[in-house]
Amino acid sequence: MPAFRDPRVRRAQHTEVALGAILGAMLLGLAILIRKFHVGPVTGQTVLAQLTSASVGHNALFYVVQMVTLVLLALAANTSFGGMPVLLSLLSRDNFVPHLFFLKADRQVHRYGVGVLAVFAAILLAVSRGDTQALVPLFAIGVFVGFTLSQFGMVLHWRGQHGPGWRGRAAINGLGAVLTTAALIIELVSKFTQGAWAILLIIPALVLLFARIHRAYGRIGAVLQIGKRPPPPEVEKSLIVVPVGGISRLTQEAVSAALSLGDEVVAVTVCYADPEDTEADHRFHQEWNDWQPQIPLITLHAAHRSLGPPVVKFLRKLEEEDAHRRLVVLIPEVRPDRRWMQVLHNQRGAVLDRAIRRGTRDVVICRLRFSLSTWNGPGNRAVPLFPDPAALAD
Repeated sequence: MPAFRDPRVRRAQHTEVALGAILGAMLLGLAILIRKFHVGPVTGQTVLAQLTSASVGHNALFYVVQMVTLVLLALAANTSFGGMPVLLSLLSRDNFVPHLFFLKADRQVHRYGVGVLAVFAAILLAVSRGDTQALVPLFAIGVFVGFTLSQFGMVLHWRGQHGPGWRGRAAINGLGAVLTTAALIIELVSKFTQGAWAILLIIPALVLLFARIHRAYGRIGAVLQIGKRPPPPEVEKSLIVVPVGGISRLTQEAVSAALSLGDEVVAVTVCYADPEDTEADHRFHQEWNDWQPQIPLITLHAAHRSLGPPVVKFLRKLEEEDAHRRLVVLIPEVRPDRRWMQVLHNQRGAVLDRAIRRGTRDVVICRLRFSLSTWNGPGNRAVPLFPDPAALAD
């Protein structure tokens, strides 16, 4: 419809009639030629190829017709990739599939719908071992299911509209629904052992899945009060917790950001049950006091070398002590200039993020990423990896 100029409805009706007439003429012509040349299914050659060879001979025109048929089949296969992602986007808009399918890529393509369809198409080809004839029953049943649902849907549409002549239009669609239902039942019975039984399992499973997703979105909407006016925003006291492991420019940037965001800021560090770690913790506290960042440093003791559990335990204690205070964890991270350099970092931010999400309820996590390229700009002299000892002595 969007592709037509105004009046769209009339142009679409004329196009539909023309397509129906062309399709009917082609089907009748093929039936007449099949009866005339006594063509039937044979191994290694399609019925259309036999009809073309019998009609025009095995010459250049024969190969032209085969190439045109190949192009048409390719366009027919592409129809699914053009239609199903759009259908999934409509279902996601109505909360029957994940909202991820509503997103589009830079080229205005529903990338996730295309990707899911490609994966399932590859699975079907692998299961059928590339034999497309084995998939024909599934295709035929799927087509008749769609026809039947659309015909019954139009009957309900005319009945609910009650416009002029609605009874006659509903009768036409009702007859179509009866015929397509009969064809669907015949196809199911005749092709049941050839794979049609899978449709009887897949369609109910999809319907149950859609209903489950719809109920889940309904519960989420009720909790978030979507569509309702929420109360005015309130200013809450906040406590910013900054996990640190040493004093560096990254620590300075994180503390500065925390002081800008919250009413109260504390830094936490984890010390393990090891004499060397205990001594290092004492030195760290001395350096922290000499640095004077204006926020306290709290040491969290842990028996094992695990970063997440002691931080989570500390946050749970804070939640229990003051449930009316907004608790935020600011995790400073370094964003390298190149992607391959990501493996050079210890990923402590991801470890803390995962542990806090699993172990707390209402803690806000802020992963603050600082780019190395901005630090090495004008006025920010880059620190070499192996500095000159003479320069350090100066």
